Amino acid sequence: MKRIQHTCRRRYCNGMSLIEAMLSLLIGAMLVASLSTVLSASLDQSTATTKRLERVADATFVLDRLERWIRASPFVLTPHKGNVATGIAFAIDPNLDSDGDGFADADNDRDGQSNEDPGADMDADGGNGWFGVDDDVDGTADETDAGTPGNDDEDGASDEDPFNGIDDDGDGLLDEDWGADMNGDGCPGACGIDEDGNGTADEGDAADDDEDGQSDEDWVDMAGIGLVGSDVYESLPLLGASSGTFRTNRLLLSSVDGFRIERVALDGARERIDIELELLDDNGGIETYTRSVTRQSP
Repeated sequence: MKRIQHTCRRRYCNGMSLIEAMLSLLIGAMLVASLSTVLSASLDQSTATTKRLERVADATFVLDRLERWIRASPFVLTPHKGNVATGIAFAIDPNLDSDGDGFADADNDRDGQSNEDPGADMDADGGNGWFGVDDDVDGTADETDAGTPGNDDEDGASDEDPFNGIDDDGDGLLDEDWGADMNGDGCPGACGIDEDGNGTADEGDAADDDEDGQSDEDWVDMAGIGLVGSDVYESLPLLGASSGTFRTNRLLLSSVDGFRIERVALDGARERIDIELELLDDNGGIETYTRSVTRQSP
């Protein structure tokens, strides 16, 4: 049998030299470093995108909640026309029954109606306008008229714009400063109307707007969303409370750089609420989110 002999050159029979091995390791390390840089950049980009999507979701949640409240609200108290404020106060949805007890949250006297017998302090919170808030942005919150909290629009006069569909004080907004006689006609409820259906119209005091023998027992239940420091809070009336003073507060959004609300009077009874929310991104830049809500005043 013929033996087959294998021959090879020396350099290929002795394996890799030390220099070749070092070069291979160096190239491998460079490839790993390059891949690590790409992966790190991709991870950073993914993290930044996730954080931005979270900010978008947070901002959308606040704007959506505000829009739902405003559209369902029968009455906006503050800000006033042309003013830019860091919050908004509005009457809650008169049909909302959040605890499912069969009575609307705003039906304080549980007679099946909401907001039908407020006092001169419309929301019964003890302050002019929204308690603790500078509603007219003049530098002073809750300035009083003759020592009473009846000046709901903080314009220096009390009860001068009753609930009658007319801009009585000529400020471009309707019905924002009711008195104890909410429509200002001098009669319990509306003159000549039997509000309680008992066969007699206009019995009792002019302040008894629903003619039930009591006065000022069904105030306007106000909610508010505003900026406190760098946080946006929602303030809601406490269910079953004896007045609008008692409230519950909920944090909606943290790390807010700016929050502005402007109320613009349009034609007729229409108005627009402009909302601007500013959040800081990871690089110190500002992301701005806006929403405009057009509504019909009562």
